[in-house]
Amino acid sequence: MQVSEDLHERYVVLVGELRGEHVDTSMTEVVNALLYLGPVSAGEMRAGLRAYRRARDGEL
Repeated sequence: MQVSEDLHERYVVLVGELRGEHVDTSMTEVVNALLYLGPVSAGEMRAGLRAYRRARDGEL
Protein backbone atom coordinates (compact mmCIF):
# COMPACT_ATOMS: atom_id res chain seq x y z
CA MET A 1 0.00 0.00 0.00
CA GLN A 2 1.27 3.47 -0.83
CA VAL A 3 0.35 6.56 1.16
CA SER A 4 0.90 10.12 0.01
CA GLU A 5 3.86 11.80 1.68
CA ASP A 6 1.76 14.54 3.29
CA LEU A 7 -0.69 12.09 4.85
CA HIS A 8 2.11 9.86 6.08
CA GLU A 9 3.89 12.80 7.67
CA ARG A 10 0.69 13.96 9.37
CA TYR A 11 0.26 10.56 11.00
CA VAL A 12 3.94 10.26 11.91
CA VAL A 13 3.54 13.52 13.83
CA LEU A 14 0.35 12.31 15.52
CA VAL A 15 1.94 8.99 16.53
CA GLY A 16 4.88 10.99 17.94
CA GLU A 17 2.50 13.16 19.95
CA LEU A 18 0.78 10.08 21.35
CA ARG A 19 4.10 8.54 22.32
CA GLY A 20 4.98 11.84 24.01
CA GLU A 21 1.81 11.35 26.06
CA HIS A 22 3.02 7.83 26.94
CA VAL A 23 0.49 6.12 24.65
CA ASP A 24 2.15 3.00 23.30
CA THR A 25 1.10 2.71 19.65
CA SER A 26 2.45 2.29 16.15
CA MET A 27 1.62 3.42 12.63
CA THR A 28 0.24 -0.08 11.97
CA GLU A 29 -2.15 0.18 14.90
CA VAL A 30 -3.23 3.67 13.80
CA VAL A 31 -3.97 2.48 10.25
CA ASN A 32 -5.94 -0.48 11.60
CA ALA A 33 -7.94 1.84 13.87
CA LEU A 34 -8.72 4.16 10.97
CA LEU A 35 -9.85 1.23 8.82
CA TYR A 36 -11.94 -0.12 11.70
CA LEU A 37 -13.68 3.25 12.14
CA GLY A 38 -14.10 3.80 8.41
CA PRO A 39 -17.04 3.23 6.10
CA VAL A 40 -19.06 0.04 6.28
CA SER A 41 -20.98 0.36 3.01
CA ALA A 42 -20.17 1.08 -0.62
CA GLY A 43 -22.16 4.31 -0.39
CA GLU A 44 -20.14 5.54 2.57
CA MET A 45 -16.92 4.58 0.79
CA ARG A 46 -18.05 6.38 -2.37
CA ALA A 47 -18.77 9.56 -0.39
CA GLY A 48 -15.40 9.32 1.34
CA LEU A 49 -13.58 8.85 -1.96
CA ARG A 50 -15.32 11.86 -3.45
CA ALA A 51 -14.40 14.02 -0.45
CA TYR A 52 -10.79 12.80 -0.51
CA ARG A 53 -10.44 13.41 -4.24
CA ARG A 54 -11.84 16.93 -3.95
CA ALA A 55 -9.42 17.72 -1.11
CA ARG A 56 -6.49 16.12 -2.94
CA ASP A 57 -7.24 18.05 -6.11
CA GLY A 58 -7.61 21.33 -4.20
CA GLU A 59 -11.30 21.77 -4.91
CA LEU A 60 -12.25 22.68 -1.35
